[in-house]
Parts: sequence; structure tokens; C-alpha cells
Amino acid sequence: MKNFIMEWLRDALWFCLCSFIVIAFTVIFGVASVTWWPEYAWGSTVVFSLITICIVIFIIWKRR
Repeated sequence: MKNFIMEWLRDALWFCLCSFIVIAFTVIFGVASVTWWPEYAWGSTVVFSLITICIVIFIIWKRR
């Protein structure tokens, strides 16, 4: 039972960190893109977030 709880906690922590990292990077990139190139901010932020999500999914997939 203890091993199950530890594995669940480790997976939950990994999931939360991956989610927060993607959200934080997207917000930081969005703010920077509005500052530097405002006419392309929406499109570049969407592309950046999709690439970041794909990278995180790849890292999670390689981890398992």
C-alpha cells in the first residue's frame, strides 16, 4: 500500500510540474511576444504552446 501511495504521489507531482511548466512558459512567452512583436503575438504564442505541449508529452512518454 505504501508503494502504491508513493508511486501515485510521484506521478501526481510529475503531472502538476509538467502542467505548471507549460503554463508558466506560455505566459512568459506571451508577455515577451506582445512586447517585441505585437502583430504576431497570438499566433506565435499558440505555436509556442503547442510545441511546448508536444515536448512535455514526449518527455512523459519517454519516462514511462
